[in-house]
Amino acid sequence: MKKYIIKIIILFVSIISVGCNPFATRVNLAKNVQIKFNGADGSGIISFSTVNLQIKGVSPEKLKEFKNTFEYSVSAYTELSNGDIIEIIINYDESLAEELNLDIIQNVIKVEVSNLKEVTGTTEFNGYQIPENWDMTDEEKEIYVEYLQSLEQVPPIGYESKIPDYIWYLGDSEIETQYSDREFYNNDYQAPIQAYNAAYDYGKNSSQQFKIEAIGEEANIIGYVCKFKSENVTRIEEDNINALIFKYWPVLVGALLIVIVIAFILIFNTQRMKRNEI
Repeated sequence: MKKYIIKIIILFVSIISVGCNPFATRVNLAKNVQIKFNGADGSGIISFSTVNLQIKGVSPEKLKEFKNTFEYSVSAYTELSNGDIIEIIINYDESLAEELNLDIIQNVIKVEVSNLKEVTGTTEFNGYQIPENWDMTDEEKEIYVEYLQSLEQVPPIGYESKIPDYIWYLGDSEIETQYSDREFYNNDYQAPIQAYNAAYDYGKNSSQQFKIEAIGEEANIIGYVCKFKSENVTRIEEDNINALIFKYWPVLVGALLIVIVIAFILIFNTQRMKRNEI
């Protein structure tokens, strides 16, 4: 009986070593993201970056290499209002994480938009409405009007010149989709902004990560293309039981096998004892 127990222990340890590495460094990427909201309520913008990331046992050079692989997927980037819930997912090089012996336990952040300026009233300046509670000089108002005029020429929501290359949008669909890249041309719509919004809505209706890019040179943009990221979204949350089951399924299977083996041994020994009594 003793030799059977030893074999079971060896089997259990082997299965656990396949399913997870008990010596890996646990890293919560969500803890090191600095988030800021700027602008007015209803037209705010989010900015974020990973700061002060330190991982025990990883050299500064390797840490920089790992951090340089980060890409961010965000549910909304501009046109934000106080109270909106924004989801940010930090994408990273999983192969490099494994090489560095890292166990990423969280890469998802959910944050509520706050501290955007409330617009209580407006005053007219050069034909444009400017919030009264914005303490601005005439020179600052002129700069703001120039900004508003520029928005009339290009799409104001998520225009690619505002979005860093390492940021992707997140689709809203709860049903998994496999959309392909699609182009939307200005000639098919009444205005370029409508072509842009059609491309943006196409991406938001998916479950995938996507970007909106202009077609043509900046001086002659003829449309927009919705491009999808080839990799699927990977959400890792400590309190997400589905993620834990997926990650440690070899351990669960191993535990089930051990129970089956023990039950088999008990049944076998019981039958053998009955035969010996006979």
